Amino acid sequence: MTRHIRSKQRILTICKVNGKMTERDYLRARKDIVKREASRDQLGVMTKQMLDMGGCLSSATLAAKMEFGHRLISLNQHQKQRIAQDEKAAAMLLSKAHLSKQQEEQAAQSLRATTKSFENRQQQNQPVRTKSRHFDNREG
Repeated sequence: MTRHIRSKQRILTICKVNGKMTERDYLRARKDIVKREASRDQLGVMTKQMLDMGGCLSSATLAAKMEFGHRLISLNQHQKQRIAQDEKAAAMLLSKAHLSKQQEEQAAQSLRATTKSFENRQQQNQPVRTKSRHFDNREG
C-alpha cells in the first residue's frame, strides 16, 4: 500500500477514536446530570421537611430550622444552575459527537476512494499478456 493510503487509514482511525471519546464524554455528562437532578430532588424533600413548622417547641429550634431550610434552598438553586450548565455542556458534546461521526464518514469515504484509485492505477500499470510468436511457432 502506498503512503497515501496508510495516511488515510490513520486519519480514519483517529476519527473513530475521537468519536468514541466524545461519545463517552457525552454519556458521562448525561449520567452526571441524572445524579444532580436526583440530588436536587432530595434537597427539595429535605427543605420541605425543615420548613415544616409542626413540632417546634422553641423559637431557637424554629430559627435553626428556618436557617437550615434557607441554606437548603440556596443549595437547591446552585444545583439547578449546575444542571443547566451540565445540560449545555452535554448538548455541545452531542454536537461534537455528531461532527466526529461526520468526519469519520468523510475519512472512510476518502480512504475508499484512495484505495479504489490505487487499485485502478495498479491494474492499468500491469502489462497486458499476449502470446509470443516464439511460443506460437512451437505449437505448430
